[in-house]
Amino acid sequence: MLNIFDFFLDILFFILPLFILIFVFKIRNIKDVFKELGLKKISFKSLVKHTCILFFLIFCTSFFLSFVFSLFGFQDLSLVSKTLLSLPKTYLIYLFIVRVFFEEWFFRGFLVKRIGVILSSIIFACMHIAYGSVVEIFGAFVLGVLLGRYFQKTNNLWPNYLAHMLYNVSAFLLLYFTL
Repeated sequence: MLNIFDFFLDILFFILPLFILIFVFKIRNIKDVFKELGLKKISFKSLVKHTCILFFLIFCTSFFLSFVFSLFGFQDLSLVSKTLLSLPKTYLIYLFIVRVFFEEWFFRGFLVKRIGVILSSIIFACMHIAYGSVVEIFGAFVLGVLLGRYFQKTNNLWPNYLAHMLYNVSAFLLLYFTL
């Protein structure tokens, strides 16, 4: 079940960029607003290519971070597992599809262009504090940097969205089938 905080957070992620671009930056054409946020046409071949590259980079980076944290005996991702595995399946689907889109829309499409990759990644990491996992927060920061840099490279949100969604689903499935 979607709680009220999550609902308002998602609305904020969606509305705030629209409001600022339309009323502060005076972009009046909604198509131009969407383009400004990185929602642009992309060929299927290019979409698949960039999504696969970014997914591979995210997955390898996440695996490397997990390995390094394990080497130092610091592994608190069970806190994330405990939280995610207790959620209803419909809510997980919502998180994987809708929340990921709004995160990419807000953090990469909007914030990266205005405050940069590092600051947007710090804010993105802070949004993961609720899990109570230091590894999750640090991982979210590093992956936020990777997603932000890739968005700067392509200036298109679609590969980011799909790679982020695939990563979250893959990570969840790994948790689900290994616990």
